Amino acid sequence: LFLHYLPDPLIRGSPADRLTWVAWDQYEQRGTSAAVNIHIQCSPGYLYDLAAPEMCAPCGPGSFNLPELMDQTQCIPCPAGAFCDAPALTASTECAPGSY
Repeated sequence: LFLHYLPDPLIRGSPADRLTWVAWDQYEQRGTSAAVNIHIQCSPGYLYDLAAPEMCAPCGPGSFNLPELMDQTQCIPCPAGAFCDAPALTASTECAPGSY
């Protein structure tokens, strides 16, 4: 069983944090209900901003967010020897030799 949660972008408010369902078997016998926690995943380069839970915010210049992170509540500072000169980056760029 695979579930994919796509909230309606026109609906305001916080996204769901828990999804509950009931499964039926082939004989239409009701099974037990189940629930799963939903982890909010923002687009790569964005983070889930707890101060503004209705939207994802871009990582600011000087930081980035890896696409494979499941917990996107913070951006990663750009490391020494690299730069992050735009918002919503998914990786840092190494500085050219002789520059910093």
